[in-house]
Amino acid sequence: MSRSEAVSKLADIISDHRFAMLTTIDTDGAPWNRPMGLQDPGEFDGTLYLFTGKDSEKVAHIERNPKVSVAFSKPDDQEYVTMTGTARVTHDMAKIKEHWSPSVRAWFPDGPDDENLRLIEVDVDRAEYWDSPASVVAHVYSLAKAMITGEPADDVGENEKVSL
Repeated sequence: MSRSEAVSKLADIISDHRFAMLTTIDTDGAPWNRPMGLQDPGEFDGTLYLFTGKDSEKVAHIERNPKVSVAFSKPDDQEYVTMTGTARVTHDMAKIKEHWSPSVRAWFPDGPDDENLRLIEVDVDRAEYWDSPASVVAHVYSLAKAMITGEPADDVGENEKVSL
């Protein structure tokens, strides 16, 4: 799969995801996960954008170790994605205003000019996705049938590892 095909497929899967789990490495070297609001998921081009506060723990984690993971889950549609990449924290006002949305005001009431506001950019280098066209019930039925009959499960969806 070419880079443009991989980016297109990932953009399609995450286009209606508004939240993701960001994983950084804490001071003890352990992974630390937290939910984050995702900016512009339908415009994914290989970079993910998330807003945070300049004094947050995740900023310190990223400054010490910029390798991160971002995970998406939509169980009702049997869609799952995990991406790894390199993060950086910026206070570039042009980028902040480009990716700003009114919903971010809930955390940053002073808007894009909030002194505490920072933008995390994650340049994705690898991803893996699971995309099943079937409903949960059909998926469970197919797996149960395979276990009973000993035959491989019917189409349980697409699973692909991609490099960007």
